[in-house]
Amino acid sequence: MTSTIERPAFLYWGRRGPMLRLARDLADAARAADIDCLVSLSRQNAGTGDFADLGDRLVAVSTFDRGIGALTRLGALPAAWRELKAGLARGRADAAIVLMPHVWTPLIARPVQRLGLPYGVIIHDARPHPGDRTALVTRWLLRDAFLADRVFTLSGAVADDLVRIGVAPERIVRLFHPDLHYAGAPDPIGSAAAAGADGRGGGCQAGRPLRVLFFGRILAYKGLPLFLDALERLAAAGVPVEASLVGEGEIGPEAGRLARLGVDVVNRWVDDTEIAAIFRRHDVVALTYTEASQSGVVSAAAAQGVPAVVTPVGGLVEQVADGTTGLVASAVTGDAVAAALARLAGDRPLLGHLRQELAAAAEARSSRRFLRDLLAGFAG
Repeated sequence: MTSTIERPAFLYWGRRGPMLRLARDLADAARAADIDCLVSLSRQNAGTGDFADLGDRLVAVSTFDRGIGALTRLGALPAAWRELKAGLARGRADAAIVLMPHVWTPLIARPVQRLGLPYGVIIHDARPHPGDRTALVTRWLLRDAFLADRVFTLSGAVADDLVRIGVAPERIVRLFHPDLHYAGAPDPIGSAAAAGADGRGGGCQAGRPLRVLFFGRILAYKGLPLFLDALERLAAAGVPVEASLVGEGEIGPEAGRLARLGVDVVNRWVDDTEIAAIFRRHDVVALTYTEASQSGVVSAAAAQGVPAVVTPVGGLVEQVADGTTGLVASAVTGDAVAAALARLAGDRPLLGHLRQELAAAAEARSSRRFLRDLLAGFAG
């Protein structure tokens, strides 16, 4: 195994999602550290154009623009491999690191290794999430973990799961989920400028409602009913809260409860350029998950100085230091989540403390540190 990686190639062939932001953050961190990295992205990802500044360090490949294309466009894989191979050679890459498994990446693992390059992969989930359609291919995607020279995880919870399914522990390197830095842009649920002098939605000041955000794709394991349970308990107790739900997915029978509670709803996919303003408009983000690996929502919020209230499941308890960078509910119940939110609503100095601690610990969650630890993981 190479002891020093000087020219890594980062691969993300998905069509959208937070890994594009991670790729951008890593490219920026590499540039700042004088590390000559390559980034390989799908041409079908609308954000690929944002990497034009990389010049020939960007290796764009053609994949597919719909899920069924994983099979119907499989004939395009050889051409994608040739483009990647040429880019790796041109950039004299000395390692290939898949930022998130793609349905085609298990098929290129061995070809990359035959080039003499170590192959690493970041595994985000070692078991399927209830309600997530990608769960149908989780077992296939995990082939990357068994083929890779190094397997990186963003939480101890996922590392433990990988060991349980047979991945050799000596090949696993546990890292952390770095902050995801989204640029500012218009807020689709209201004007941040009208929200107050500090750009937040009022709850930061005593006497104003606590602004609570439920963010991300609406899937069964994200616990939307649990979130609404908590809001109902807060309303019954007279705790002043204003809530927003932002994300695509099936709301289903919860639509009526959302309306009765007066929740601002943006039920669609949110573009990366909108994310920063959404978080800045809120005081806290609530993750009422019923199970989890770790969450990019926590990391995106932390980058904007917004603490999280999370349920005590999976890697969420590793991402949030209870009472320091956020609050961990005592149980996976509406009562427990409501109690944590009520604590923040009634203790604005605590909210300010959490923000200060997030800022103080920013370097520990930075893409600079993540890049350094990621490359060091190939040593040995």
